[in-house]
Amino acid sequence: MKQGVFAVLIGLAALVANLSPLPASAQPTLAEIEPADGAVLAGPPPVVHMCFSERALHDDPEDFRFRVLMPEDKPLGLRIVFQPLTNCVDIHPGLPETPPMGEWKLEWQVTGEDSGETASGTVTYQVAEGGSPVPSPSPRLQGTPRTGGSVTPTDSTPTSDTDDDDGLATVWWILIIVGGSTIAVLGLVVAVLLLRRRRADGGEPPPLA
Repeated sequence: MKQGVFAVLIGLAALVANLSPLPASAQPTLAEIEPADGAVLAGPPPVVHMCFSERALHDDPEDFRFRVLMPEDKPLGLRIVFQPLTNCVDIHPGLPETPPMGEWKLEWQVTGEDSGETASGTVTYQVAEGGSPVPSPSPRLQGTPRTGGSVTPTDSTPTSDTDDDDGLATVWWILIIVGGSTIAVLGLVVAVLLLRRRRADGGEPPPLA
């Protein structure tokens, strides 16, 4: 009797295990977006703030992809800044002087730091006359940019103040040496002229100091 009950319990456990769905792999999801998806704005936002359900990998450019498309799907250059100690990222598109009206898109793709899973999506907003004012980033969303998020590198050539100072010092030393030599030559010429004049007058040359 006990063996029969035990066998029934094992059968029920196996049936429940087969009916239970397998746990789905967790993917990073978009938890916050500013401006909101589907917003109608008077102009394109200078920065789009996004937060995900987990931190996104960003040390390798292959781990993430963002694109801002104007109407007619014309892409813009971007500056991407991952905020420190958060799951958020700021997208700074290089807006033209006269942004066109119509539907703008933000395409994103990130890889979760914890799950290693990749997720993607598209956010759209309309730029139209009479639209809502362009939102400014909230103070709580602003922070110190985290290194490594820019996909549009700046071309800057650092200058060295030390090199400039060394060059100036070298020039000064040259001037001092040349100047000292010139004064010595002039003194020698004057002494020779005085000596010749004294001899012409029949006197003794004055003692040299």
